[in-house]
Amino acid sequence: KNGGVPLVLYVGDGGDVNRSVVEALPAELLATCAVAPVTLAGMDADTLLSQGRTNFLFALALISQDLRIDRNRVFVIAGGDAVEEASYLCSLLPHVTAGLAIFGNDVDPKISANNLNLLTIEKVDDLAAASTWVLGAEPRDPFRKELSFDLAESKFPRFFWVQVKKFDPPEDGKAATIKVTADRATNTIVIEAEHVYQVELFLNDSLVDLSKPIIVRRNGQELTLTSNPGFATLLENVKAYLWDTGCIFPSRLRGIDIPAKE
Repeated sequence: KNGGVPLVLYVGDGGDVNRSVVEALPAELLATCAVAPVTLAGMDADTLLSQGRTNFLFALALISQDLRIDRNRVFVIAGGDAVEEASYLCSLLPHVTAGLAIFGNDVDPKISANNLNLLTIEKVDDLAAASTWVLGAEPRDPFRKELSFDLAESKFPRFFWVQVKKFDPPEDGKAATIKVTADRATNTIVIEAEHVYQVELFLNDSLVDLSKPIIVRRNGQELTLTSNPGFATLLENVKAYLWDTGCIFPSRLRGIDIPAKE
């Protein structure tokens, strides 16, 4: 833990949550975690990606102003009709949460296998079981060494420490795909991608040795880069992550072009 309290973003059945619903949550959960309601009620697909995203991140930012939140222990609980919407939003922001507990419905079938694998999801019987799971769940790993994801929505180009700058938008259900692996032992980052043309990498010494040249292998073609870590880059990234002190990247490699696969 990083010294803060765990947080639960709660989306109730029907997607609408008020204070009385939150106060009725299991006592052990309320005694251990901060809880912030998130409203996703009545949103179509476009509204979910705009207003739904705003509601989700605003709830996180607002409670973080009043409490010191352990950003590696931010969980989502969703039930009933809200499960599809909450799961789809979480699949586009997997670096924000440590896990998702669902009951009363299944995750959105539109979520690709790659993006689903970036989420920790626990399907349980009811709210009480969801609360029990959250209390024992593992924290987020914000510095995963291997990432595979599909760019299902054009407005969601960042996953963990990889931001895709140029890519083909989804068309006819087919999305651009990318796999990125960091190997600190060889100071090498391997990128394999389709319909992706440029990326940025946010790095720290957990992923690579920033004091040494970094080899970036892009669809088989190698590029050697040097890092220039600094406080300004670190601060810029923390602000972009809504002051997420569990996710620190002092280095940013910009404008890495991705050649087409041979």
